[in-house]
Amino acid sequence: MGFKTSTTRSSTSSKESPPNTPGQTGEKAILKQLKKWCWESDISYGSWEIFRFAHFYNFDLEETKDALESNQDNHLIRLQMRGSLLKQIEVCALFPLSGLKTKRENSEVCYFRPSRFAPQVNNTALLIKNMCYVLNDLSSTKEQCQNGVTFLANMKSYSTKLYDEHFWLELLHVLQGNVIPTKISLFLILNPPTWFGRFWKCIVLKANMSPEFYKKVRVIESEDLVDYFHEGYRSYLPEDAGHGWRETSEIVEDYIDRRLFIDKQNAKRKNATHRASLNLDLLKILEMPLEA
Repeated sequence: MGFKTSTTRSSTSSKESPPNTPGQTGEKAILKQLKKWCWESDISYGSWEIFRFAHFYNFDLEETKDALESNQDNHLIRLQMRGSLLKQIEVCALFPLSGLKTKRENSEVCYFRPSRFAPQVNNTALLIKNMCYVLNDLSSTKEQCQNGVTFLANMKSYSTKLYDEHFWLELLHVLQGNVIPTKISLFLILNPPTWFGRFWKCIVLKANMSPEFYKKVRVIESEDLVDYFHEGYRSYLPEDAGHGWRETSEIVEDYIDRRLFIDKQNAKRKNATHRASLNLDLLKILEMPLEA
């Protein structure tokens, strides 16, 4: 995976610590310095991408610079819904629950149904892309970055035949912020089978999970969902999770339609910006004095 953290960062990284925000004025100054540094270093990032990295690293100037520099070629932060990724999302294994937010963190929710994915047969890298795409989408505003994302894994019908340790380690690698700059505020494991507990203990150890991230993990039953979500949460949940009311296929179809439109608009804006940049460069060349 392309995402790299600072080589001086320990497993109890500051990215998992409560934000030590320098204040609005300080944030603006740091963002200004980062934009100037990117321009001088010929590192191509949009203003929003710079903010996202800066917020993830609590506006630490040097750590953000390190992350920006090491992630220039990380395609997982600039995914588009098309081709094999689109087909993977249509499987309905992992997708956001639009409109659903947690009580305490006010974070949006990424829903995962492991029983719909068999690592021994399916492409694990493709599901990781699926997850990164959704987490990118749920980290696209200042409020979303501040509130983080709740990851809800519904373990219904999950069997030992589908279990793959390497896959779970990869999943936790993403959730702990080692692949893309998204903060996970809560990780809910819903209705796990009894056998999963002993495997989970091994996963936690091998994933080098930080104490801060471990505190975000909750093993719950359907009846506990009311403790984490606002009243009326069932109208946002798929019918296979905690007595939800919505059809899974309907949720996914709505998400795909919305994101295809947004991705198309973003591509148009990017092309327009690129053309404007080329025209500006051409104008500068034409205005240059000819050598004698």
